[in-house]
Amino acid sequence: MDNKYKILVIDNDKDSVNLIKEYLTDVDFELFIDYTGLKAIEIAKIIDLDLILMNNVLPKTDVYEICKRIKSNDLFASLPIIFIISEQELFDKSYSYSIGVSDYILKPIEKQELIKKITTYITISSLKKQLNQKNKHYNEDNYKQTHDLMRANEYLKSINRELIEKTIQLKHTESRILNAIIQTQEEERTRFAKDIHDGIGPILSIVKNNIEWLNSPNTHTDKEFILNTSLESINIALKTLKEISNNLSPHILENIGLISALNTFIENIIVKEKIKINLENNLTNRLSKDFEINLYRILIECLNNSLKYSKADKININIIKNRQDLLIEYYDNGIGFDYKVKTFNKGMGLINIENRVKVMKGKIIIKTSHGKGFYLSIII
Repeated sequence: MDNKYKILVIDNDKDSVNLIKEYLTDVDFELFIDYTGLKAIEIAKIIDLDLILMNNVLPKTDVYEICKRIKSNDLFASLPIIFIISEQELFDKSYSYSIGVSDYILKPIEKQELIKKITTYITISSLKKQLNQKNKHYNEDNYKQTHDLMRANEYLKSINRELIEKTIQLKHTESRILNAIIQTQEEERTRFAKDIHDGIGPILSIVKNNIEWLNSPNTHTDKEFILNTSLESINIALKTLKEISNNLSPHILENIGLISALNTFIENIIVKEKIKINLENNLTNRLSKDFEINLYRILIECLNNSLKYSKADKININIIKNRQDLLIEYYDNGIGFDYKVKTFNKGMGLINIENRVKVMKGKIIIKTSHGKGFYLSIII
């Protein structure tokens, strides 16, 4: 029963209704009867109708108004309506078509014509429903695809923005690295010139004066004393040159290794500065040459910064080798600094340290703030 096409018959003529029932008995239709037309809308809301057969003249009922009400409802807009014409002179064909009537049948009703027109318009209506359903699915799919494309487009835009930002950051980082390299080179040249001027210059001046005294015919100074003094000055100059050379390129690392080189540097500091420096390590073997140079430069940078700026009186350095990692910890109890502010305007020292850690594929952690010292850890 549920698979049958559902037809609402609106006609006050019971003989006509019975005739329609007789004609459609053997056809796959289910009929619903309304003798007044007053219940047409309510029936249509309850039952999923496929077609309406309606007498064009009903007592006390405006059939055109019923048609307009049915067609004005979106649920029934495509529902076929066929008029049964009992009084042709009252049938306004043009107006009927304009308000949505699909077709008409003249009385007396012929069976074949009735079945043919009902079948034709139900088929057309069914095809329209299928088309509307496909359009609905298409629109839904199209909306979803459009929405997905919009989301994908927004995602691509966000990725593009991130790429632009990262490119800008990379260029800024490259610029800072280049500036760090240039500044470091200039600082090294300045320090080298100062070491030569302050360390070697006075010693060579002494030797020069001693030689001039020896050549002077009026000198009464003991020549042996002058020669010994000159020789001592030359030895000091050679030692000073060796120290300067080690600062430029720590050849001491190749000879005695990282720990001994650091201890030598620390001993030279302790002689000049009132500061306690404690170096602890558990290394049993030498590290690779590149690792030793980078770690030496990093720790020397930290020590120099602590001596220049921190006002610390205690420094602890730990170098611990585990099965998988190498841990380097550096701490001074100095005045510290605001690292959040420093992050936006990093000094060349910090940049150099970070770049060396990156070269070793390590991770760096820096903790510091005003009055709380400086802590650095590196895991490689």
